[in-house]
Amino acid sequence: MKIKANQYTKYILFLIVGLFLGWLFFSSSGGDAAKGNKTEKKEAEVWTCSMHPQIKVDKFGKCPLCGMDLIPLSTSGSGSGIDPDEIHFTKEAAMLSNVMTT
Repeated sequence: MKIKANQYTKYILFLIVGLFLGWLFFSSSGGDAAKGNKTEKKEAEVWTCSMHPQIKVDKFGKCPLCGMDLIPLSTSGSGSGIDPDEIHFTKEAAMLSNVMTT
C-alpha cells in the first residue's frame, strides 16, 4: 500500500513540475508577441487591404470586398508626406525593369 502511495506521489510531482515548466516556457514567448502587435496597431493611422490597395480606412477591420484582415499602411520610414500610391525602386530594380523616369 505504501509503495503505491509513493508512486502516485512521484507521478503527481512530475506532473506539477511539467505543467509549471510548460507554463513558464510558453507564457514568456506569447506575451512579447502579443504586446508588439498591440503597439503596432495603435501606431498605424491608415489601414488597407493587401489584395485591394484602393481600400483605405482609419481603423482596423475587414476588407469590404474580400473580408481579409486589413494591414497598416506604412510610409517606408521616409516621412509622413509621401503619397502611399507612389512606387519606390532601388537602382538595381529600376535597371532590371527598364523603367525610364523624367
